[in-house]
Amino acid sequence: MRKAIWILLSLLFVFGGAFLLARFLEENSQREALRFFLWRTKEFPLGYMVSLSFLGGLVLASALLLSQLFSKSMELKRLRRELSALQKMLEMKEKSIAATEAEK
Repeated sequence: MRKAIWILLSLLFVFGGAFLLARFLEENSQREALRFFLWRTKEFPLGYMVSLSFLGGLVLASALLLSQLFSKSMELKRLRRELSALQKMLEMKEKSIAATEAEK
């Protein structure tokens, strides 16, 4: 039952987003050229330019987030290896202390 609700909510989100995107593109259909100093693009609908800018920012932010997650994952693996090595050293020290006390 919960899975069906999640599927319905996901479909609602996807179709709602598609409807809103279509509505946005329809409302912003005037053609504009992007100008930056002497550089100029061909004329495209304004809605497409805004949508492409948004998607470009989304891709860039996702790439930055994934790189941070990857570096944190690598650091976590290194710290876990270091922890297990320190635990082994501690066990060896405790065994040597116990052995010296048993000899006394």
